[in-house]
Amino acid sequence: MRIGIAGPIDPRRVAAALGVDDAGLPAGLGGSAATSIVVALLRAGHEVCVYSLSPDVDEDVHYEVGPVRMHFGTYRAQHRARDFFKVERAAIERFVRLDPADVVHAHWTYEFALGALAARPGTIVSVHDWAPTILRLNKNPYRLVRLLMNRRVLRAAKRVVCNSPYTFEKVKRVATGKVCMIPNMLQAEQYACGPRTSRAGYRMLAAASWGRLKNGKTLLRAFRTARQELPRAELLLCGDGFGPGQDAETWARAHGCHEGVSFIGHTSHSDLSRLMFRSDVFIHPSLEESFGMVLAEAMAQGTPVIAGASSGAVPWLLADGAAGVLTDIRDPAAIARAAVGLLSDAEAWRRYSEAGFARARDTFHEGVVVPELERVYREMLDR
Repeated sequence: MRIGIAGPIDPRRVAAALGVDDAGLPAGLGGSAATSIVVALLRAGHEVCVYSLSPDVDEDVHYEVGPVRMHFGTYRAQHRARDFFKVERAAIERFVRLDPADVVHAHWTYEFALGALAARPGTIVSVHDWAPTILRLNKNPYRLVRLLMNRRVLRAAKRVVCNSPYTFEKVKRVATGKVCMIPNMLQAEQYACGPRTSRAGYRMLAAASWGRLKNGKTLLRAFRTARQELPRAELLLCGDGFGPGQDAETWARAHGCHEGVSFIGHTSHSDLSRLMFRSDVFIHPSLEESFGMVLAEAMAQGTPVIAGASSGAVPWLLADGAAGVLTDIRDPAAIARAAVGLLSDAEAWRRYSEAGFARARDTFHEGVVVPELERVYREMLDR
């Protein structure tokens, strides 16, 4: 089967998985979910072509990356929402027409889906976030535009894939096409050899972006409280806004929350995986997640996780608390208690490492998820 993937991807990560040279490839837009699908479908014996965008591209470019044909258009740094991502949508539409596939699968309900649907009305669309909640937590014109795009996609798509029961319940109320649930997947190499048997110290890790949705201020306050009981504890912060001298550090120093914190900032996907394995706890204080890819990745490394009991899909991801610690992530004291409790109880720490790893292996591994995707693809071909 020849499958076209429209979405943000990391082309260099695809090249690395295929063992080919990544020299000259554009940066891409990241996108763990779509990138993992590209690699997994290739391993399953399918032909794959990619329709994507990159901020370091000024005109359409085309690459042969091993057996994969990749097409990249420009992703504008500014003002793209003013015309509803017209340039970006048009690029995806061109690529789908230029390099046809048996099935086209678009990711996120925005420019990638709209561009693909314009060229191929039967495009399958995966929902990876929930635009109404994001707008509620980030009230700005950009997010309003995203919501309007989301609504247009869900009215047009004939087949919609949701990445969690949380998104499924919301999408089925507004989508006009057939809706199903298939979780995001992890590549085989994203798993450690097994769960961890002992922790190295008191290292906590968080990977997100600075802003209200990801709730970094509450995490920093919680860590300051946790250090009162665990003076040797350290917190590593990765992601946009968390670098040296950036917003998170500026705020933390102004509020006395910087002691013991390493402000790392943006990291590559491979470096983040290594940090996960070397950390003793992964904390994710996000107020809402439609899946929680970074949590699944930490679990696959055998690192126990702490996340929000009311944060969208997170309770499902963590098997209602059996595969990770659920707490009130709006309360710094609650996060601190969860972290101190987990790091102070060796048996609980081992139990969550084992349960988290098993949950990631049994539910999100590419060997489990790819057959579900193939079933949906065959159904679309049989229409």
